[in-house]
Amino acid sequence: MFTLQCLEDIKTKSSQQLKHSDSLPPTALLNSRYEILFLEEVCEGSFLYKAIDLKQDVFVTIKEFFPRDAIGYEEQLYLVRDYETLSLRLMDETPLKQKQYEKLLESFVEEASYLEKVSHGNPIVKIQESFYDKNTAYLVFNYNKWPTLQNFIDTKYQFNTHELKWFTRELVDIISRFHKREIVHRNINPKNIYVKQDEILIDSIGTCDYLKDIKIFDADSYECRYYAPEIIMHNGVIGTWTDVYAIGKVIIDIITCMHESGDYFEGLNMLSGDVKDVYQKLAYNAIQFDHNSRTKSAVEMKKVLSFEDDSSYFRTPKAVIAMIAMISFLSCLVLVWQYNNDTMMADNYILIEEEQVPLGQVIIEDKPCYFLLDHLVMTDTSLDIRWLKKEHVLISHLEIINSNKEILTIDLLEHQISVNISSFDLPEDEYLVKLYYKISDELLYEVMHLEIKE
Repeated sequence: MFTLQCLEDIKTKSSQQLKHSDSLPPTALLNSRYEILFLEEVCEGSFLYKAIDLKQDVFVTIKEFFPRDAIGYEEQLYLVRDYETLSLRLMDETPLKQKQYEKLLESFVEEASYLEKVSHGNPIVKIQESFYDKNTAYLVFNYNKWPTLQNFIDTKYQFNTHELKWFTRELVDIISRFHKREIVHRNINPKNIYVKQDEILIDSIGTCDYLKDIKIFDADSYECRYYAPEIIMHNGVIGTWTDVYAIGKVIIDIITCMHESGDYFEGLNMLSGDVKDVYQKLAYNAIQFDHNSRTKSAVEMKKVLSFEDDSSYFRTPKAVIAMIAMISFLSCLVLVWQYNNDTMMADNYILIEEEQVPLGQVIIEDKPCYFLLDHLVMTDTSLDIRWLKKEHVLISHLEIINSNKEILTIDLLEHQISVNISSFDLPEDEYLVKLYYKISDELLYEVMHLEIKE
C-alpha cells in the first residue's frame, strides 16, 4: 500500500522531541534497566517515551500511566510528580483514594492480557513487559519506527480512494476482533494507529476492557475529539458502539484529508457515486448521537464493507457456490479425521470466529508453527495435541493453564509434532494451551483453547 520511502518521509516530517513540565527528564532510569531518551507523545492519560534498554542495548518505547487531570472515580484523584524523586503521588492522599489509585494501575497493566486475546497476526503493538516504579505503572514495547495516522494528517498528506478503503477495512477488521470477544477498545484515534507498508497496527495500551468491566470513571482515558456522547453523559452506556463512533470520526478525518482544502464535503465529492454513498452512510451511521441509532459494532461495519465489495464484482452463481461449499466441507471432514478419528463425535466442535461449527474447519495457515485446531473439546484425555511446524522451527515446551491460572509445563524437545496428555490426569475444566517454539534465538508461542469434559 505505502512505500517504505513514503513512510520514512512522513515519520521524518512529523518527528519532534516534545517537552512537558510533568514528564520524566532525559537520563531518568526506570526499573534499573531503562534510560529515558526523550518524550515522544503526550496522551490523555499517559506519556510516551523513547528509551534505551540498557540490558539488551536496543531502543524501546515506554508508556507511563500519568493522567494530568482529575480522574473521575468515587472521589476525584489528582496526581502530581515529585521532582526530586520523580515519583508520582496523590494530592490529599487518603487510604480510600490510594486503594482506588491502585485499582487504576492494575487495570492499566492488565491491558497485556486483553491484547493477547486479539493478537492473531500482528494487529496490535506488542507489549514486552510491564512493571511498577515511581509509584505508577509502565508498559514496555518494541520501539515503533512506523508513522501514525496522526503523522499523515499533520503533514497534510492527501489520501486517495484506494487508501481510504484500505485504511477503513484494516481498522474495522482489527476492532471487530475485539468486539467478537466483547472487548471494547475505547481509545481509537489517529495517534494510536500505526501505518506499515501493508498493514496497520493498533496501540490500545491502558484503555481496552471487557464489556462487563466498563465503568463510567474510565472516560478520562479517551482522546477528547473521539469521545462518543455517552462518555460524557452522566448516565451514558459505554459499549462496542462507543468504538464505532471513534471509527466514524477517523473515517471522516481521512476523507477530510483527501482534498487540499481540508474540507470533509470536498473530500467526499472526490469519491465516485457508489463509493461515496457507502462511506457517507458508514460515517453518518457511526456518529449518531444516540447510541441506539448508531451502528452497534465493528462486526456490523465489516458486513457493510463486504457488501460494498460484493456489489462491485461479478457475482458467482449460487450453484457454483453450493458446489464449492460441499467440496470444502468434505475436505474439512477428511482433515479432522486425519487429525484424530477419536474426535469424530456428534457433540464435539471447534470454535471458528466465535461460532460453534460442528466438525468445523481445520486451520491451515502460512505460519512457521501453529495448532491444527483453534479450539478443541476432549471427552477422552488420551488424545494427542498436535501442531504443524516448518523445518527451521524447534519446539521448546507446552504450558497448560487451567481456570485457576495454575500452569502445567511439559518439555517438548523430544516431541516435535504432538504430545499425549493422558498421563497428566487433567480434570474437567477449560484450559489455555501455549506452545512455545524457537526460530534462531527468538522464543515465540501459539495459543489454543482446550476443554476437557467427562
